[in-house]
Amino acid sequence: MTYTIDVSAFPLVWLPAQYQPLDEDQSQAFIAGLGALLDAGRRYVLIAENGPPPMSEAGSQAFSRWFRRERDRLRQVCAGMVMLIADPQARAVAEGQVAAMLRGGAWPYPMVVLGTRQDAEDWAAGQLALVQG
Repeated sequence: MTYTIDVSAFPLVWLPAQYQPLDEDQSQAFIAGLGALLDAGRRYVLIAENGPPPMSEAGSQAFSRWFRRERDRLRQVCAGMVMLIADPQARAVAEGQVAAMLRGGAWPYPMVVLGTRQDAEDWAAGQLALVQG
């Protein structure tokens, strides 16, 4: 199985729903795909269906290292991330998690949890319209 980042609607970058954890190779391919977005240098918004894809422990550790290393480039190029979660209970849990992550102010881009595709696309358009500061 291959996990593919969907860039067909760029600058909206879709992370399709994934229910089984990505194995180490899949995680590395996912990280490489995110790195390619940064290398392109064009602003984008991530829209993660049901949240980011789950990863194996090794994949999560590799992602954490990559994320810390790329924080400045993420701040410059990623205009934000939507966790698109339709289920109200799951969305409420995710909203609490996102609030905790954003509380420290060290997250490199804005992040929200929304329930519909239209809301996600509208929020993303607004983020992309903001002048990069």
